[in-house]
Order: sequence, then structure tokens, then C-alpha cells
Amino acid sequence: MKIEQKNKIWHLSGDITESCDLSNLGLSDRQVVFDFGSVRVINSVGVRSWIQNLAALNISPTYQNCPPFLIELFSMIPEFLARNGRVTSFQVPTYCENCGTRGIILLQLGVDFEPGKPVALKIPPCIHPECKPEADIIEETYFYFVTEMLKN
Repeated sequence: MKIEQKNKIWHLSGDITESCDLSNLGLSDRQVVFDFGSVRVINSVGVRSWIQNLAALNISPTYQNCPPFLIELFSMIPEFLARNGRVTSFQVPTYCENCGTRGIILLQLGVDFEPGKPVALKIPPCIHPECKPEADIIEETYFYFVTEMLKN
């Protein structure tokens, strides 16, 4: 995993594995923003390492550009989001059954979703006028973390 700071945002890229170590970042603020837009995958030991790092640092993480696999983790392992964590943007995969086109839409906090409220899912049209893409998720489980953020 590679980590770079730009404009007070920590951009993560690559794979989150057992080598995940946030202790050497020199975090001086409790409010930390992580951008997951370039993370490819996280393995089970990476999940454990991430959770342990957050607990040791005692920070309030904000997550942005969260890929679908991360959203699924938030519902299965709430500790990954952290007790006081929040999400400001996340990706939703789409699929058009008619033509096979796959896509990703990015939902933004305050525009497309609010903690504890239904998600306003607006899927852009397909490149083919006769097609109608749909979200390639099970909404009840995929959006579960949105209601959980209210408890933080």
C-alpha cells in the first residue's frame, strides 16, 4: 500500500495487506481524511491491520471515494469504518442487462445520501438509448452503513 498526502487528504493506493502501517504518518490531527479511490483490494489480514492502526492512533477517520469492496466491509465488519468514522463519498456499481455495460457512479454526502435517510440513487442513462442500467447491488445490505453512521 502506498500513502501520499495532498491538500490534507491521505491518498491510498495499491493493496491493503498485513504490511498496512499508519503509525509513521505523523498524524497530528484527530480528524483524518483517507481517499480510497486507488485501492485495488484489501485482504483479511489487511482488515485486521487497518482496525488495529485506527485503534492505536485514536483518530476520527473520514473515508472518501470508497470502492464497492470497502462498502461491503463496512456492513460486515463495522470496526473497519471505526466507531467515529464517516463516509463522504462512495462508489456504486451499475450494470445494463441489455448491452452488458458496467459502470460506477459516485455518491456524495449531502447530495445523494444523508446518515439515517434513504439513499437517492440516480443512475445515469446508458450510451444506448434503449437501455436502462441498474445498480448492481442489493440496496438493503449495500447501504446499511449509511444508517449505522448515525450511531457514531
